[in-house]
Amino acid sequence: MATTEEEVQEVCARLRSAGMRVTDQRRRLVELFASLGRWCTPQELHAEAERTGQQAGLATVYRLIEALTALGLCRSFVHGDRALRYVFCPPYHHHHLICLDCGRVADVTDCHLDAPGGDFEIKDHAVDFFGQCGGCSVAAQRPST
Repeated sequence: MATTEEEVQEVCARLRSAGMRVTDQRRRLVELFASLGRWCTPQELHAEAERTGQQAGLATVYRLIEALTALGLCRSFVHGDRALRYVFCPPYHHHHLICLDCGRVADVTDCHLDAPGGDFEIKDHAVDFFGQCGGCSVAAQRPST
């Protein structure tokens, strides 16, 4: 799911409300992170920023991810290789489909959960699905030569 300009503006407004100065560089990092469509380590986000011509320091990337995580606009997951990877979270209720092979992330916005039993009021929930995306599934089925 592509992140819209309005969503990027909302993320930047939340960062400002939390006391972070949103420079042009930070805004471009937010836009880049939101557009990746996959989970990544801070080092991978930094490398991608450099690849696209941004001159962001690694410390800036770490501070941004820390602030986004504190605001619920980023989530961390431990991958099988034990690396901590981050997923950008747009500012609306959603869940994730995460491909364990290529790291692609798709947002799931349609969720209907009811609490089992009758005497429980749900205040919040988190659901994430890990598996294999269609492209990786097809690639895994191809015979190697």
